[in-house]
Amino acid sequence: MRSRIKLISSIIITLSLTWWFGRPIFENIRKVHRLEILRAEIRQLERQKRRIEDTIEYYKTDVFIEKEARDRLNMVKPGEKIVIITDNETQSGEVAGEEDIQNIEITNWEKWRRLFFE
Repeated sequence: MRSRIKLISSIIITLSLTWWFGRPIFENIRKVHRLEILRAEIRQLERQKRRIEDTIEYYKTDVFIEKEARDRLNMVKPGEKIVIITDNETQSGEVAGEEDIQNIEITNWEKWRRLFFE
């Protein structure tokens, strides 16, 4: 009977000590893992921040401004001429005039109508 009580009490003491010392160790391991995840996230966000900053710097350059002015606003430098090549609307080598440029700008629904019905 006494050996049984000693065995049960030693098991209880061992489990209590394991719980008491083991719990902080497992919590520490969990916190270290969480810290690694947060550091990886920080590195990713820093790379994203650098890409955004590079993009902003590119948007500030004269190259970007000139490209956007040419592409979106159809602007040209002084002395440049716009040449538009179309199918059979102008003769070869002829420079398109202002009227030809206006005729080229067709709305989407007109393009679809021409595609299916003409």
